[in-house]
Amino acid sequence: MAKQAFSQISDAQIQDMDGEFWNELLFKIDGEVERLNSMAKPDQTEFDILTRIDREPRNLAIQYELARHLRGRNRRENCIPVLLNILAVERNYDDKRAYQMLMELFAELGSANEAVKKGRR
Repeated sequence: MAKQAFSQISDAQIQDMDGEFWNELLFKIDGEVERLNSMAKPDQTEFDILTRIDREPRNLAIQYELARHLRGRNRRENCIPVLLNILAVERNYDDKRAYQMLMELFAELGSANEAVKKGRR
């Protein structure tokens, strides 16, 4: 998406760094950064799930719900320890759903990602 946006920049737009194009681009970038920052913070749903986990720490379904919620908020690295905890208790939890999600996350994040490296140990 970024490559597509930048490929549309004309030489005239590059020369006019104070122009409307750059102001609009910076506005869009600032908006996206703000959106990503808000998603990185725990929301009320996450707090509610964590409260339920505190009450029922052995309930793997609630832990899996937390992993799904974190993944949905693009907090994939935070999912890894949750999924590893599920797998430590029950390796084949719910027809290997936790394992499958973990493998998907590893593939999405890539082998160079620190959370992946730590999770594979």
